[in-house]
Amino acid sequence: MNKKILTPFAAAIAIAACLFLISTTPGCNTPQRTAYVAVGVTQSLAVGAMNGWGDWVRAGRATDADQVAVRQAWERYQGAVRVAHSVELSLQTSIATTDPVWLQVTAAVGASSDELIALIKSLTSTPKPITPGT
Repeated sequence: MNKKILTPFAAAIAIAACLFLISTTPGCNTPQRTAYVAVGVTQSLAVGAMNGWGDWVRAGRATDADQVAVRQAWERYQGAVRVAHSVELSLQTSIATTDPVWLQVTAAVGASSDELIALIKSLTSTPKPITPGT
């Protein structure tokens, strides 16, 4: 297994753990902060996965089809994040972590992030020959 691929995943998990601890600290919790942290943790994981994917691509181990699939998953994820930020802004004064709209939006962000990370994991878990000159 390529150690460069693991590093971004490990970093993303560490960031997520720190954000979780910050968000659960008494006195630091507002509904808006909790919403912001929920999306932020997911973003950290997705960006970490994409950093690892970039290493995989630069090493010449990704096919054109793999790159298209990851790009499409990334675009779906980015769309879900844009919706989450829009909902967060529109509900800014009354957002509650139990609001059904917010729960649906954060579930969509999580699902698209999970899809992206699972795709990258499936593509990078099978060693492929390095293509010279890429």
